[in-house]
Amino acid sequence: MLSEMISLLCGLLSVFIADRYRYNTFLECKSWLADDIPYIILAGNLLVYLISNSRSSAISLLFIINFFLMVVSDLHEQSFDTCLLVVPLATGLMHFFQAPNTEGLGQAAIFLAVLVWLAFTGKMGSGDVWHFLLLSLNFSCPVAMKSFLLASLLAIAHALWHKRPRKEPFAFLPYLFWGLNLQFFL
Repeated sequence: MLSEMISLLCGLLSVFIADRYRYNTFLECKSWLADDIPYIILAGNLLVYLISNSRSSAISLLFIINFFLMVVSDLHEQSFDTCLLVVPLATGLMHFFQAPNTEGLGQAAIFLAVLVWLAFTGKMGSGDVWHFLLLSLNFSCPVAMKSFLLASLLAIAHALWHKRPRKEPFAFLPYLFWGLNLQFFL
């Protein structure tokens, strides 16, 4: 219990520092701290999950920081720097080759092909496809599929609640982040 609390506090603090550094260094705009607080808390929760599943603390922390920065960048700008893909891709490949989990791999490959087709036709952003791939590598294919399903349901509910115009684009990575966290509770 104490180690989980320490992991949570370290995760919250490191993600908060990364968020502040990003705003102070790269963005010349007002701070969106109030918008980012739920994602900071979710990032801390994911760090506790990763460390409790026998992953290296430092690698998990780097993964969560990059993952978090991709989500808040997509939330505010509907894009993220591709350099943020390097660490999650490296940790995902390490995780996949150290403990290969082929459960649901065929389903995930078919779903990934559909997502790539949607990205090429302009119906979905390529960042969402990358995010699904990173979820599949860093967690497992069933986790990625459940996260995507929950994220889609959350996005549909939000769109119905707020009556958005049909053609107006919206950031999907925050919904995936929520879906990833929610699927660990279900």
